[in-house]
Amino acid sequence: MSINFKEKNKNKDAKNSNISWLDKLRQSSDLRVVWNLSFISQNKKYNLNNPNVNHKKMITKLEEISKHSLVAFANLPRSSGVEFLDPNRVQGKLANMNCPPSFGKLREAAAVNKWFSIRFSDCSRIIGKRIDNTFYVFWIDPNHDLYV
Repeated sequence: MSINFKEKNKNKDAKNSNISWLDKLRQSSDLRVVWNLSFISQNKKYNLNNPNVNHKKMITKLEEISKHSLVAFANLPRSSGVEFLDPNRVQGKLANMNCPPSFGKLREAAAVNKWFSIRFSDCSRIIGKRIDNTFYVFWIDPNHDLYV
């Protein structure tokens, strides 16, 4: 017995198109935040090799956030250390920085048009972009000098 792949996908597509926006939200509300460090800066001032990075605090913060669903994460108050920055309004070095070239134009187009910033100690931050529930870390800013 063989299965007609096109027919199977056709039924699946028809089924998905009938899902209401509320049901789609409920489905996505279980997505957990995940991290990708593949595109982290090669500049030692803004990567894991910087001696001022408190690795333990950074990993603890990423673990803490990973326990949240994407919806819960997006609604965390700024006081929790999570901030989304409009690239047109940010001041400092970050205003002149772009996604790393290795990130690629397709990923850049798919990414949310805001930087995310996560504080993990007194003045240290992680900065990057988000696509769906994946957060791509580009810079680790242990000296708080990428933006004001």
